[in-house]
Amino acid sequence: MQAGDADHIVLMLGDGNFSFSLALARALFDDAAADFHHFNGNYCDPAITPAKTNEPQPNVSDHEKARRYLRIPDSVPTANIRILATSFDSRDQLLRKYLDFKDIERALHRYPDNLCLHHQINAWELSALFTGGLARPEIPATATYWKRGLRCTNSVGFDTVAWNHPHLGTEDFRLHKFLMAHFFDSVSAVLNPQNAAASVIVSLVSGQETRWDLVNQAVRSNLVLSVADSPFVFTEDDWKGYVVKRNMHGKSFKNEATKKRMVDEMKSHGFRFVRPDASVQRRIQQQQDLEIAADLHKAAIQEVVAQHIAEAEVALAAKGLGALSLEEIAKEKKNKKLTSTDPATLAPNTGNVQIPTTKLELNSFPLPNPLACPYCHKQFPIERAYKQHVLQIHILQQRGADWKPDAPRVFACRGWPDSNVDPCSKEFSSEDGRWQHEVIKHSQFEEGESIPTFEAKTHAQLVGASLELDEGAKEKDGEDVLKGAQAAVASIEPFLAITDEPTDDADYYPCEICGQAVAKREWGMALHLETLKPIVGLDMRCPNSDFHPDGDKLFIERRALWQHYMFCRLKKKGQSKVVVGDPTI
Repeated sequence: MQAGDADHIVLMLGDGNFSFSLALARALFDDAAADFHHFNGNYCDPAITPAKTNEPQPNVSDHEKARRYLRIPDSVPTANIRILATSFDSRDQLLRKYLDFKDIERALHRYPDNLCLHHQINAWELSALFTGGLARPEIPATATYWKRGLRCTNSVGFDTVAWNHPHLGTEDFRLHKFLMAHFFDSVSAVLNPQNAAASVIVSLVSGQETRWDLVNQAVRSNLVLSVADSPFVFTEDDWKGYVVKRNMHGKSFKNEATKKRMVDEMKSHGFRFVRPDASVQRRIQQQQDLEIAADLHKAAIQEVVAQHIAEAEVALAAKGLGALSLEEIAKEKKNKKLTSTDPATLAPNTGNVQIPTTKLELNSFPLPNPLACPYCHKQFPIERAYKQHVLQIHILQQRGADWKPDAPRVFACRGWPDSNVDPCSKEFSSEDGRWQHEVIKHSQFEEGESIPTFEAKTHAQLVGASLELDEGAKEKDGEDVLKGAQAAVASIEPFLAITDEPTDDADYYPCEICGQAVAKREWGMALHLETLKPIVGLDMRCPNSDFHPDGDKLFIERRALWQHYMFCRLKKKGQSKVVVGDPTI
């Protein structure tokens, strides 16, 4: 560390009701006697004495355990340990969700010289939040440097960053893998550059570290597992009063009902990551060089294959063997295989699939393998697309009783003339399919129209834009408000592929941080980042709550709310699917 900078600054992320931060604070700061040996047995911290509290004093092992967990050197006096404890939720959300938060908050205020609370801290935006010092209305710019995430030198640099049991509220290992990639990229930018031992701690339920590919996601950001002390057993019982809470409803993550469903005990382990030394860095670079070389080799092979195809086409053309190229023939065969309705082309076990006639049966019957519709034999790549097709097309017959997957596409897209949006080149086999496409792909929000907002922070909120479109706001600063509304629309999910029609405009690029496919649209990256925020509550509702009977229905998924709202808003305005954007009707 730099001369004069004796602080060890800790950042606790996603602490829910802050019960872990309280357990940590009690172990560190209520046990001044434990400090006597930290300078070869000759040091006693005069800033904190047992007389300051009437509570039972924790023993030395609690203090030592907290220091080992945070990797705080013996040379750092207790008075110089600073903790920024944070939550993703706002304070109001915490008060509604956790009945014990108010008491925990009051207890944490006993440590004003060593601990402060921050809310609405996003774990994958740390660099943007802390560069230049954390800006919050409740924290003045004149506040003590460490409370704003700065060192005494006014630079950003945490010595320990910990995130216990991160979870998005949905069981999707791919999303969590992407989340970890963005987290490590973010946290690597805020570690103390003067402290070679600065570390990042992530604790997970056993098995998650494998499913989420934790170690490899850290390596992406030049962080490696500290094999000397990782993994280590992370037990709630070691931290008095700490209970892991769920994002949505604030109940225990490891409740008795959950434990009964688990074959093995839900054990947790901690994983510590550090910046590699020179020898490890060389090995990482060598591995990256090998991967780059493999990609170049693959590209060279593809180039040779393409050349052979071109030569074969020339030869076939010279012999007059038809107009289709080998590539076109292969493409035609692939399309036929993927969309075939001939039962003979399906897997043998498809014939034994039960045919659901109700939504209940659809959700209870075993899934076919492959995912082929038992009615029309159309195949699908994922379960959600399969179930949506069977329910909407065959059980509910939304496209009519005579719908067929190979029906001619005679309904051309009309765009959205009301908003001067030109039609695209898509054609559909039904009027209903065309209408759904037009609503989702081309309809526009009008100025002054209410839009769903979420308890979780949207991209617009992160950049400080207002999401309100009330008349008073427009009169005050109409241009900024309009920009805020546009940012909100760009940061959520208004373009949902809920039709079963194939799409030809699926144009994506890989996120440079996590590798996930990102749509090449204005809203592509914002939508990608929105999916990496946790579901924080059951209080997402349609803005048209006074208009329709489902107004009081709560949505726990942003996608479900937007799918509902995109059509409900048109019904409120009296626009039916027959007249939307069609001047001929």
